[in-house]
Amino acid sequence: MLMNSDGTIRYKAHLVIKGYEQTDFGETYAPVGELTTFRYLISLVGKHVWIINHLDVVGAFLNPEVDDDNIYMAQPEGWPEGLNAPAIIVRLKKALYGLKQAPQLWHDDINTLLFSLEFTQSLADPNLYLCSDGILMVLYVNIISTLYSEDATNAAIEVKTRLLEKFRITNLSPACQFLGIEIHCKENSTGISLRQKAFFTTILKRFNMQNTHGTLTPMDHNVKLDLAKDRGEKKLKDIKRYPAIVG
Repeated sequence: MLMNSDGTIRYKAHLVIKGYEQTDFGETYAPVGELTTFRYLISLVGKHVWIINHLDVVGAFLNPEVDDDNIYMAQPEGWPEGLNAPAIIVRLKKALYGLKQAPQLWHDDINTLLFSLEFTQSLADPNLYLCSDGILMVLYVNIISTLYSEDATNAAIEVKTRLLEKFRITNLSPACQFLGIEIHCKENSTGISLRQKAFFTTILKRFNMQNTHGTLTPMDHNVKLDLAKDRGEKKLKDIKRYPAIVG
């Protein structure tokens, strides 16, 4: 179950391989841009009135071909003829969710394509790609954030067209959310605001605190919090709840 940027919910199902049984595999990393990079790019969007789009690559881990001829999997129980069907072992030609090296294969796949489009990697963040046409791209697993000025619109459209030729992509409209951070651009003017209202509302509802009132006065920094020790104070039943609420 996933939540869209407008608050609606969508459901997804995956065929997942038993990657936890793998014993022979190479790299397992996925492209994850740094949050600092995102903040910096957002500041450029607000200052220069750039355009920011999010490209959601559908089934990103299912696109790359497996570079190993010796990866096999048993088909799920009941597939394809029913529960009494004979067990069938198949060799993977493409990656599946759960495969240890699937994230790295996806990274290699998109990396090769962006290089062919004359993008270069930033030295500060290898998941940030820059193009001489004035287009910046940052990868976060299967999300591609594209930033560019109005003058680079035609070049950006060409890049998106090339991406669409290879991948199935959704959410080509202006970005309004990134990792739970709501993005609000001021139309035809500089400035941008970031909010996390939906995220905080979810946390408050989870702990039944949606009717809690805030305070403008910060806590006294001299107060020391420690565990209750023989003072008749009520201990927390679940110590994990406290860091979940405040963190």
